[in-house]
Amino acid sequence: MEKNAFREYLSDDIDSLFRASDYLISPVAAPEKYLQGKYFLTNQQFDFKRRILEHLREEALPVVSISGIAGTGKTLLLFDLAMQLSKKESILVIHSGPLRKGHMLIDERLKNVDIYAGESDFSGCNFAGYACIMIDEANKLDIRALTDFLRNAASCRIPVIMTYDPQQLLAEYYPEEGEKEEVTELIRHSSTLALSFSGHIRVNRPVYSFLRTLLYLKDRAGNQDYSCIDILYAEDEPEMELITAYYRSRGYELLSSISGYNRENTVIAQEYDKVLMLLTPDYSYDDTLHLRVGSQAKLSLQLLYEGMSRTRENLCLIILGDRKLFSQILAIKLHKGMHPAISKSF
Repeated sequence: MEKNAFREYLSDDIDSLFRASDYLISPVAAPEKYLQGKYFLTNQQFDFKRRILEHLREEALPVVSISGIAGTGKTLLLFDLAMQLSKKESILVIHSGPLRKGHMLIDERLKNVDIYAGESDFSGCNFAGYACIMIDEANKLDIRALTDFLRNAASCRIPVIMTYDPQQLLAEYYPEEGEKEEVTELIRHSSTLALSFSGHIRVNRPVYSFLRTLLYLKDRAGNQDYSCIDILYAEDEPEMELITAYYRSRGYELLSSISGYNRENTVIAQEYDKVLMLLTPDYSYDDTLHLRVGSQAKLSLQLLYEGMSRTRENLCLIILGDRKLFSQILAIKLHKGMHPAISKSF
């Protein structure tokens, strides 16, 4: 009797009452919580932290790489290490994209930690004055810039800790268009300790599953619940603008994969509860069932990946002016068979 009453009191889905983003924070998005130590590390983060600190003590010239997709906790671990190491020594943190307000607040408040954007001018920087160089999202740097950082660190005998997203989906599905593969290879070959996050912390699993199928229609996830994803069709730009305005009024952040809106480097280190993205007629599926985009394929696919992988709760995709593409993508959400126009390729 008591057990039944307890079940009635609780929601049917008790997991929905616990949001990982409430206690496994993004230090850039929630700098006050980070600075006050109001966050938790997972068991894997604790294990990686222990191994990294041991490696820094034991290796003559350590270069540590931490890989994982967006939301797996790479940046939080990096900044947790920065906070601990800065208690005794000066730390240089390099963020590959433009600095956010969170970066600037941490830089101002955290003693012995200097944070710079990767595009900054480091020609006059005294690297020897730092005990460790940390690079967040290192795979977003130009290969020459990353090579210079590693060379300067080696000449000054300074340890390096890097985080990066190997972007396995893009590398797997689009090997000919992989983003900065030479940078990823440089990171891997330079590492004396390579760690990779296997779990998902703030990653929205339905959205990530949907992204896999969106990029490659053969990669289907079975009975995944896609209720957090809306797929809408707009006949023309005025209709698209009306839908966009409505969703933005509901708190959705527009992260488009077309030019004129947020570009890739503006979403680095960012995460959003609700994401809105636009797909134009430039998108289509080829004979191999891979999603393709006109002349800007490399950039557009990169932006699509970045935007969707940083969605924490809800996603809305607006398909502009292409009913065939709309039916193909809607079929993913509804777990229906492939569009007749492409099923012939089997």
